[in-house]
Amino acid sequence: MVGKERSIRTRIKIAKTKRFFGIPLTGSKPKKKFIKKIGLKKGALSRQLNIPQEKEIPMMLLNRIIKAKAGDTIMNPTMIGKRRIKVTRLLERRAIFARTLKRLPKRKWMNK
Repeated sequence: MVGKERSIRTRIKIAKTKRFFGIPLTGSKPKKKFIKKIGLKKGALSRQLNIPQEKEIPMMLLNRIIKAKAGDTIMNPTMIGKRRIKVTRLLERRAIFARTLKRLPKRKWMNK
């Protein structure tokens, strides 16, 4: 290996990483972050669940909301927020979105 040359395996690994994080492989424009495109109401899910925005919404609660059908009333399995929660389609969609964001690496979607 001479100087700055890299093996093919290393180059493929770097290319996959760049593609995953939206970094352009060549001189093209970088991909825009999808969070900026949607009409996001920050803290809406927290307000709906009566959980302070500073506290993190437990994954167990998000999963329970997502599993329930719209119109059902569920009991909160955690100790924060409302005890009984009426599941609406909007609440379910917000919970799905929150779970998706929790699973993503933060640098992928957060503004710096």
